[in-house]
Amino acid sequence: CVADVTGHGIPAALGSVILKTVLQSAVEHHADPGQILFYVNQRLIVLLPDQFVSIFIGRWNSTTTRFDYASAGHEPGLVLTLNGGPYPLNATGPLLGITDAAVWETEAVELRDGERILLTTDGVAEAIAPDSRLFGRAFLADVAADALTLPPEEAVRSIHGAVREHQAGEPPTDDLTIVILESRPNPRAFN
Repeated sequence: CVADVTGHGIPAALGSVILKTVLQSAVEHHADPGQILFYVNQRLIVLLPDQFVSIFIGRWNSTTTRFDYASAGHEPGLVLTLNGGPYPLNATGPLLGITDAAVWETEAVELRDGERILLTTDGVAEAIAPDSRLFGRAFLADVAADALTLPPEEAVRSIHGAVREHQAGEPPTDDLTIVILESRPNPRAFN
């Protein structure tokens, strides 16, 4: 799960704590990512009436390499394949906190060994250079694809380094979260 609560400072921090608490309760009741988002949204409408949340949540089945996900208006995830360009995992419903009638579809993607999913917050694609250019989703996809042969930890450092280089010493204007999930063989799947 990668999420971003609107605002900055203490209100956003308190919203994050509430989100985490509600999310922990949701996963005790539901396994389907879309149902988890519905559960969380119903509670956030009451608990955070003046805030919105973007969130990307997934469930990994290591035996089948299936990744089920739902996204509430969050920055698209990227599937990094071994034999083709990255492709996005777009939002499957609106931001949390807008309406209690909202629903989120659960989508699925199958990964082969060595393929990855990249999740970020909007602070990565919206990182600003001194000349006001955004880092951008297209450049993020290129940098992530170039780092596909690196171990996941090094790939995260490489992407973060590219963002910092783009900012040329300017401080970030938003949080930068970068998560890489990699499909690896599961020896128990063959027992």
